[in-house]
Amino acid sequence: EASAVADDVVNTAAKNGEPLGVLDEVFVRLTGKQLQGACDAALKGGSVELALLIAQAGEHTSLCVDMQKQVDWLQHRCGDVVDGGKGDPEQAKLMQIYRLLAGDIDELLLRMADDAATDQRRVPGGKLLDWKRCLGLYLWYQYPDETHIVLPPEGMTCKKGSDLFHASRMRFSLLGAFQYFTSQLRESNQSLEAPFVSHPFPQYLEASPMPGYGTPSQRPGGGMQPGALRAIGRTGVAKPCALIPPGVMDRCIAVMNETREGKVPGHVVLKAPGGGGGGDGWLREGWPVDICYEIVRMTFQGMVGRDTSLANSLHPLTHSSEAFDSELSWHLQQVLETLSAYSHPPHAHVPPLSLLARRNKLSVSQKCALASQFATQLEMAGQWQSACYVCLSSSEPAPGDTEDAREALTAFGAAQIRGLLCRNLTTKGDGSITVPGVGR
Repeated sequence: EASAVADDVVNTAAKNGEPLGVLDEVFVRLTGKQLQGACDAALKGGSVELALLIAQAGEHTSLCVDMQKQVDWLQHRCGDVVDGGKGDPEQAKLMQIYRLLAGDIDELLLRMADDAATDQRRVPGGKLLDWKRCLGLYLWYQYPDETHIVLPPEGMTCKKGSDLFHASRMRFSLLGAFQYFTSQLRESNQSLEAPFVSHPFPQYLEASPMPGYGTPSQRPGGGMQPGALRAIGRTGVAKPCALIPPGVMDRCIAVMNETREGKVPGHVVLKAPGGGGGGDGWLREGWPVDICYEIVRMTFQGMVGRDTSLANSLHPLTHSSEAFDSELSWHLQQVLETLSAYSHPPHAHVPPLSLLARRNKLSVSQKCALASQFATQLEMAGQWQSACYVCLSSSEPAPGDTEDAREALTAFGAAQIRGLLCRNLTTKGDGSITVPGVGR
């Protein structure tokens, strides 16, 4: 995270075309919980008082309570000037930093969204925050004042009330922060005004500096991600695959081209669970949801509203603009299956990811479909040997599979391997076999 925050500081300065201001850099570093870096930036800019305040921030201090009083006093004395869009933009940025240190993250995000619509100069850091930064602010800084915050939020549960808080009860735990973030996301998206909490877009659809949270921007430039599979959409199919009819393959390539141009086709986009029929339809039906958000949500299955499914979470558009790219999906499914089979010693702490893997598994048909799609991609990219490995790995039964499931997986693997060999090996008249790229 430290390197990511450092890169964000450099990128923000580059986009603005001028050195990042002291308050801008302090704010960006605070949103990544880089307290030492924020202190150094404040001292470098000559703001010793601000550096002293930042140095007191932490899970075990009462700084947020004191800062709440300071913010209330400032709003009473000069609120119209600082928050009314009439004052110096630097004063507005300093006020936002004070709100962050006071743990009033809702007001901070709301003011940032308002300022972004009226005067970009007043937005600390020069841009709105993505969903990961918003969640981080709730986790690291939000003061869980139970007189104003209903915990757990409506429609969510927890085993014990203490599970929602850090040991000091001055901050949220990860469960508490994720529940509260999800509830604010729901409330923000259901309101008639512009949402102030960012929708959990995948990284390739993250908003560019100042378009607002309402609409995903086009994918940042730089071409396609590196990798042999992504070369299919750039240079064409190396070898036609018999498993996919030509018309379907043409449509897949067309989908890739559309997503690269920023036009995400609605019929292949991950639909939010319950979309259109209540439930979680507030998750912007038709918009992709980041795979990282889905994994955290599955980790707290049953505690953050309606459950999600592993099949939805592994949809290609949760992590890639290429709707036909199942590379990460297949590898993640293999990791989760391995974790679910690992046996922990009695009474040992079981990592959350292992619990997630045990609770969420693909059906045999879903597992075969994912492996088949990934193997097809590899074969089209000219890597049919790797496609054989994918089919062999995916046909391995998992512990606890029924006899019918084992037979289905074995039959799937045999059929896939047989097809790959028939399409890619050439038999000569003397009985020898030629392997493309290898020879005899």
